[in-house]
Amino acid sequence: MDTLDNTLTTSQISILNTIIARVQSKILSIGYHLVFIKSKIKKRLKIISRIFFFNF
Repeated sequence: MDTLDNTLTTSQISILNTIIARVQSKILSIGYHLVFIKSKIKKRLKIISRIFFFNF
């Protein structure tokens, strides 16, 4: 019975490790996309401000 409990615990730990790894990769992916979007917005704001201040 102890062996069965240890096996279940090991498999549960393995599943938890897999879930944690997937969550970490999703968080990194979301962070990358946020930084990418921020840089695109920043570039567009620079262009718009240059156009606005150049015309006036």
